[in-house]
Amino acid sequence: MEIHLMISLHQLFLRAGLPVPAGLPDLQVSGIAADSRKVGQGDLFFALHGFRTDGTCFAADAVRRGAALIFSEHPVPDIEVPVFPVENSRRMLALLAAAYYGDPASRMQVVGITGTNGKTTTSHMLEAVFQEAGRRTGLVGTVHYRWPGSTVEAERTTPDILELQEMLSAMRRAGVDLVVMEVSSH
Repeated sequence: MEIHLMISLHQLFLRAGLPVPAGLPDLQVSGIAADSRKVGQGDLFFALHGFRTDGTCFAADAVRRGAALIFSEHPVPDIEVPVFPVENSRRMLALLAAAYYGDPASRMQVVGITGTNGKTTTSHMLEAVFQEAGRRTGLVGTVHYRWPGSTVEAERTTPDILELQEMLSAMRRAGVDLVVMEVSSH
């Protein structure tokens, strides 16, 4: 499912509908990561502030793995690549990830199901109803993620934003026009 596109960082901002900030270098981006272990050569790395630790602790590892630029809400000392400060790194990650993967959700219907109990049952029932109605469906749920030609065992009910955007892009390429998605309250 992995996609590696090359795009100018300035073009990525424009695709996301964002003004290009002053001082942002215009480098070629080959991917986006928020987990330093998943960084590849030329990737953007988002040093997200987590529940237990701050992503800036992993910035040096991301650079060793090839990160070309780091987005962070906090200063990152002693790094050989540009660090671009952002007010809300999660929001910026969501906007740039959607733009990087071509904003697939904007070209299909997405039905979200949330609540304490019954999400899996409801999502599977809706998927079956929509398929009977002739729709090409994708499913994002607790048990698995699936679309025509692919089934992936789910690690969690709702994938992180990068995994979700990549998956929605793969679904779109497979002709999916409607996604039924369990949405965790977390």
